[in-house]
Amino acid sequence: MLGVAIAWDILPIKIFNGLMAENYKNELHVSQKYDEAKILSQRVGWFVERERILDLLEQEAIDGNLEAKATLSYYLVDGRYGRYDVDGGMKALYSLATRHDVPVADFYIGTLLAEGKLNSSKNIRLAMYHLKRAASNGDANALGALSLTYWKDTDVEIDKELAFEYLFKAAKKGHSAGKLFVGLAYMRRSGVEKNEI
Repeated sequence: MLGVAIAWDILPIKIFNGLMAENYKNELHVSQKYDEAKILSQRVGWFVERERILDLLEQEAIDGNLEAKATLSYYLVDGRYGRYDVDGGMKALYSLATRHDVPVADFYIGTLLAEGKLNSSKNIRLAMYHLKRAASNGDANALGALSLTYWKDTDVEIDKELAFEYLFKAAKKGHSAGKLFVGLAYMRRSGVEKNEI
């Protein structure tokens, strides 16, 4: 099951991350405002739209959209949209992850911990806990992140078979990068069994 080898070697990590962002555009949501905010945040000129993005997410959070609240909280911790509230954002993310079982909140916590954005040092053990929790609750981006982590990361023991399993699960959930890399593996018959269908 090492079929993803060719994909990781051909496509740089930045492309993978870009496809993870593309995955957000392909998810179906019940809220037009939330969809608009996610799409705006992935555009090249997002910086111009940053206040609009935050306003849309705030409106959705007020209306009870927990995924929008998690995304807004992540943006406040990350600070990329010009507003910072690390303590408030993290409290909200932990509450959404533990009290409300919002998978994307666990994904964001895991991402922040893995990148060392909370206290300038990575906490891989805790990051993996949150990513695995999000993945077990169906978050396709967490599955993709775990796949990448087990494939190339120097902070965990590399397990390429497990990486491909996570990638395959992400692809089944509609994850754009997952579909691309699994497709490449089967197309090139690189480490996967031939599909007789």
